[in-house]
Amino acid sequence: MEVRIFVLILTSKTVSNTYLNTLATFMKLSRKKELFGEWASCREPELMKKFFDDNDIRIKEVITVEDIMSTDVVTVRQESTIRELIDIFYKHNLGFLPVVNDEGNLIGEVNIMAVLQKSIPDYAAQMANLKFLSSFEPLERLFREEDEVKVAEIMTPPTIVFTKEETLFAATMDFISNQRRHIPVVEGKKIVGIVTLKDILQKVLRG
Repeated sequence: MEVRIFVLILTSKTVSNTYLNTLATFMKLSRKKELFGEWASCREPELMKKFFDDNDIRIKEVITVEDIMSTDVVTVRQESTIRELIDIFYKHNLGFLPVVNDEGNLIGEVNIMAVLQKSIPDYAAQMANLKFLSSFEPLERLFREEDEVKVAEIMTPPTIVFTKEETLFAATMDFISNQRRHIPVVEGKKIVGIVTLKDILQKVLRG
């Protein structure tokens, strides 16, 4: 990939908060294309200092969900079919989608596990040995029904959501205690972002 800025941070291991908050600030800045271009054009220390001062960019004391969330959220409607849902999963390489209504309000969530569970016959859940089933029988059932079953039938209510002000520590605890990999971020009822465990890895631990 093209490298436009290389940042070297010298810090003691005992001040990791400063280090992580610095990474979060740079990460947030890198997502703003116009500002990032300005930043990348600074060739002297004084110009870079002026750039930070002029744009009121400061190292935050606390990392929040807003600093690491993805804002280009892909969503699905409850009236969409399973076929449409699977196509979105495949096209965007996703395994989780928020479900929204016409106003963009979050009304549910759905993941690939729910799709696969729909393919399993009801009787199968009551049986210990399923070796008699042919290899693709459950998936064949799903193929037959994917134009009939709606997302509304397999989605679940949004059990946990973040606000943009949620701290990274609180968010991490929510991921752990709820055994989640994706959590929507809302402003009021509208979805404004998604935070994933991968975001914590890529944007904080190895940002």
